[in-house]
Amino acid sequence: MCLARTHDTAFDRGLISFDEDLRLIIGHEIEKKAQDQGSETLELNFINYRGKTLNVPARFSPDLDFKNYHRYHIFQG
Repeated sequence: MCLARTHDTAFDRGLISFDEDLRLIIGHEIEKKAQDQGSETLELNFINYRGKTLNVPARFSPDLDFKNYHRYHIFQG
């Protein structure tokens, strides 16, 4: 998946993931930091996009096995 640098790093570290419909899932660590610190950056870059669908052309849609692997083995929910 092609993500902005901030989101790509968070994805690689398991801080965010996507459900089977490519909706953004925010991990507990980001949720907690945003709440505890009142971080506008986390709000603007992550929290505001919770549940929003990633816009991906059909021909570049990520493989279902890849999405599931990431969500169940890398994502730190």
